[in-house]
Amino acid sequence: MRKTIFIFLFFILIGIPVIAQNYYVWWDKYHNWDGKTPQLNYIKRSPNFMGPNALPVPQFRGTKIGYRSYFNVGADYYFSKQETTVNPYFHLYFPMQKNRIAFEMYTRPIEFYKTSIAIRDKRFMRDSVPEGFNKGDTYFATRVRIWEHLFWLPDLTLESTLKTTTGKNLENARHTNAPAYIFNGVLGNYFYGSDTSKNNIRWHVTLGTYIWQANDNIQNDAFLYGAGIESKYYKWNFNINGGGYSGYRKNGDKPIIARASVQYNTKNFDFRMQYQRGIQNYITNSIHISCSYKINYFDKWNKY
Repeated sequence: MRKTIFIFLFFILIGIPVIAQNYYVWWDKYHNWDGKTPQLNYIKRSPNFMGPNALPVPQFRGTKIGYRSYFNVGADYYFSKQETTVNPYFHLYFPMQKNRIAFEMYTRPIEFYKTSIAIRDKRFMRDSVPEGFNKGDTYFATRVRIWEHLFWLPDLTLESTLKTTTGKNLENARHTNAPAYIFNGVLGNYFYGSDTSKNNIRWHVTLGTYIWQANDNIQNDAFLYGAGIESKYYKWNFNINGGGYSGYRKNGDKPIIARASVQYNTKNFDFRMQYQRGIQNYITNSIHISCSYKINYFDKWNKY
């Protein structure tokens, strides 16, 4: 009996690497693999050749930092004729000084995806069945107001963002498995109204840089740009904006998007919906819905 069990386990252990090796035979034949180049080098680390959460265009927003802390819970649904992705979304926003400095953390802890065979082959995805799930990326950001209401100048806020390496599944072109850095400034001012008005309209312009690791250990330094208009009407907020970034490697690294959002505010909760349209190097559109809970406990520290 022991001899039989030993023989059975021996063949199981021998068979596992053989099965794993044969699992990607289809990929080797389809893409004419030369047997030397690492398969991951075939994957282009650019928004046109990866999932929508790999190198997303950041949110464009105004210069206001505020004093309200909140925790946001939401979901994203990305869709096109050739790809769908669904993920939860969590966002913590904490002003450390009223309308001057804020820290935030946001994450998409997991995503579920499905693509067409054409997208699978275009992205050099390793799995023959192009669907599944994986961990998502986590971001840490800081916002600092440089000046506000300074003579005739528009308000200026600086932002710095770090993308961590929590996002996985590079072999299926879902995340880069490498850090990224975003540094930008935001200019903005009122078209109509003021800080104390119940109704107002503001414009904002974002300029900066988006840096991430490319295939061959060379980073891609992209020019980041965006602009928008945000409006407040009693308990409602409206925002229309657009922009993208432009890398220098010319491998699908110039995404452009447009967004429109509406938000309804109550005493303790805010409800938000956003529609995003991919225009260039970004094949999916998306719908985002979320609810923010205002953490009133911290507000007493930030009112002054």
